[in-house]
Amino acid sequence: MRKFFIENQQGSRIPLNGESGIFLSEPTGLGVTLSPSFADLHKGFFRSISGETEPQSTVACDLVFKGDDAYADYRNFVDWCSAAGELFLIYKPFGTTEFYRGIQINYLTKTELTDTRWLVVPTSLACTTPWYRAAPSRMSMSSEQGNVMQYPFRFSSDLSYSSSNAGSMAADLSAAGHIPASFVFTYTGAIINPKLTLQGVTSGKVYGICSLNATLNQGETLEVSTRYGESYVTITDSRGVPRDALESLNLAYEPFPRIPIDEDCTLYLAADGDIRGSATVRVFYYYRSV
Repeated sequence: MRKFFIENQQGSRIPLNGESGIFLSEPTGLGVTLSPSFADLHKGFFRSISGETEPQSTVACDLVFKGDDAYADYRNFVDWCSAAGELFLIYKPFGTTEFYRGIQINYLTKTELTDTRWLVVPTSLACTTPWYRAAPSRMSMSSEQGNVMQYPFRFSSDLSYSSSNAGSMAADLSAAGHIPASFVFTYTGAIINPKLTLQGVTSGKVYGICSLNATLNQGETLEVSTRYGESYVTITDSRGVPRDALESLNLAYEPFPRIPIDEDCTLYLAADGDIRGSATVRVFYYYRSV
């Protein structure tokens, strides 16, 4: 049975499957809109000239409040949503796989209690992103031929390991989904002039380079995001205070590349001098419909 949740930017979520007395029922807008165009070749023949597909931009549903005090439950839900800076609709159609979608509430139409003491609230959610899911990449670190540099890397426990196409700090990335994938790269530790390069495995094409003229000290963190609408480069100091590093970017290259859906890529990290620190990469796969 499929499940729905709503989540705020802090990761706190409310289940919409009855666990907390709130049900999401009769959803629409979970699919995709097809907009094909055809050229008339006459005599009954047509040629496709455009096959655009877009995720439906609004999810409509009923939220049913079934608690002992449905009005109070509704008020608490509205207060929670209103206090959230961002909201996400989570769709779990099967197994443990969860798909996210950024949303804003168009309206909640408060009605009267039914005979069964349920409060049915027609709801409209405006979608600000396609469906997506985030997954850790496969990562592998090894030293260059001749032991030119040493790489004492540490990993977070949610990453799996496999051989990489690179001989230095690198991550093998691929884009599952329907449109080019984005990623968030995080590196903590001392490094001088870091340079991230996304390159196709088969073609050798360089899709982008995020090169910074900056020095990080031990305990500082570099974060590079290529997410749609949320691309940024920040450096966070040892006190946990972030600062924008856009002014340090070399804009001779595309600094926020996305992973193509038709080719596997390798993400390389290079620097001036030794690279000593810890790194994680999360890839965001986007879907027009799930």
